[in-house]
This record gives sequence, C-alpha cells and structure tokens, in this order.
Amino acid sequence: MLNKAVEEDRINHGKKTFKEREEVKETKEIRVSTTDPKCGFMSRENKQEMFCYLDHRTTDMKFNLNSDVYVTPGNVHDSVPYLSRLDRQVQRFGFKVEAVALDSSYLTSPICKGLSDRNILESSLIEDFILLLAYFLNGNLHTIKDVTYTFVPITKN
Repeated sequence: MLNKAVEEDRINHGKKTFKEREEVKETKEIRVSTTDPKCGFMSRENKQEMFCYLDHRTTDMKFNLNSDVYVTPGNVHDSVPYLSRLDRQVQRFGFKVEAVALDSSYLTSPICKGLSDRNILESSLIEDFILLLAYFLNGNLHTIKDVTYTFVPITKN
C-alpha cells in the first residue's frame, strides 16, 4: 500500500518509477512458551527478556479516564496497533483528531503515511508538541494521552 502511494507520487511528479525488487523472506526462530503459547517473548534493549503481554492504555487527560485498553503479545512492537486503536477511538467516541505527539519509536513510514491520509499533524519532538498544544488551546481542547503509545491526539470542537 505504501509502495503504491510512493509510485503514484513519483508518477505525478514526473519521476521514474522504482524497479521491481524481489522480496527477501527471512526466517527466524520464534520462542514459544510451553505454558501460554499465545504470549510473546519480549526482548528489548535495557529491559528484562521474558514471555509476556503488553497492555496499551489510552487515558483522557481532561477527565483522567481510560478511553481504550488493548492487549498484545509481548513480541508485538508498540507501533503495530497504533493506527487501528486511534481509528477505533475516533469512531467510538467521535474524536476529531487534528494532531498527535509521538515518541521516536512511532516514526515509521506506515504510521506517518496513515496520519497523513487522515489529515492529522504529527510531532515527534516535545518542543513541537508544546507549540501544537499552544496553537490548539482555545478553551475547547480535548486531549488523549496513551501511557504505552505516548501519543496525544489534540482536537478542536
């Protein structure tokens, strides 16, 4: 999907398309728990290696209430469910998200493309986020802060 969008953009700007490349499929050994095969093995820098689940909670900063909770196996990167959880909250609660603040682990091409497709501004720097927050402060500010994702959708009514 992203490759298709890149190709369309290159054509629209009069550039040559990329040559087709054969996808390289690597196999890797996946550790599976003998007691709970659905959990995932988490192995991250400066963290304990273990079989676990990850809990993603979204908290409304205005009222300090959880607006979303989602559990994934420990071997799923935090950024993987990001866009689908954002879409779920937009649909379920009618949030009109105009901007999000992300930490660097969410600066992946699919997330940036997904936010662009949704016309959502994003910032990965705290200074930029403060500027976005100052821009949207108008008395009708509604924000969400996700404990795991560290994203903050900002909306105006």
